[in-house]
Amino acid sequence: MQIEKFLILVLLMFSKTIGQNTATYAQDKSIMFSNRYILNFDAMTFEHIYMTDDGQIWMGKGTYIIKSNMIILKFENPSLQTSALDLKYLNDKSIDTNIFCLRNLSIQRKGYLQSFVKTKLNGIITTPDSEGNIYIDATKNSDAKIEFLLEDKIVFSLFIEDLKKFNLLEIDGFSFEKPIHYESNFIRVLKFKGDYLISKDYYNTSKKKKVRFSKI
Repeated sequence: MQIEKFLILVLLMFSKTIGQNTATYAQDKSIMFSNRYILNFDAMTFEHIYMTDDGQIWMGKGTYIIKSNMIILKFENPSLQTSALDLKYLNDKSIDTNIFCLRNLSIQRKGYLQSFVKTKLNGIITTPDSEGNIYIDATKNSDAKIEFLLEDKIVFSLFIEDLKKFNLLEIDGFSFEKPIHYESNFIRVLKFKGDYLISKDYYNTSKKKKVRFSKI
């Protein structure tokens, strides 16, 4: 089964890294699966997410150190939550001045992952348009509180005034239907080249002994 690619900048099942210095590395030529490492350069932490073409999900998190051209990943015990909220902060010149847009990507998402996010604006559930957009007039709602719900539970909240540098927030959410394999308590060493990583093919995703992860 083909798996849709998705950007993971903030994965709340593991950590709260919004606004911090992160980078995502995705495995090259991964059309039928998704294999990614997310590095937080401020906290020196990482998250790994591998989703196979047959529905398996592998996840791990931990700390890392960089020595010369090598990155040493220490996998620790992950959270046991099974839902995630992904947020991406952007500036879109096509959006009118003083208008803030919440774009719910889960409206358009399909696949074996059930995707859903509910949005509350000042405590009221707000329904997006057919493209998943909620437009907010920042001049009239400067103190508005936005809350995001997964499985009808509030998992993250913020205020419009906290988003002065941005005018678009893309939101996606996932609830995993299949068992998750948690990677923990081991060390993995990859080559680190800044814009890409080189790793052994630990998951037998190709006919090569090593695979490359490019920064996205």
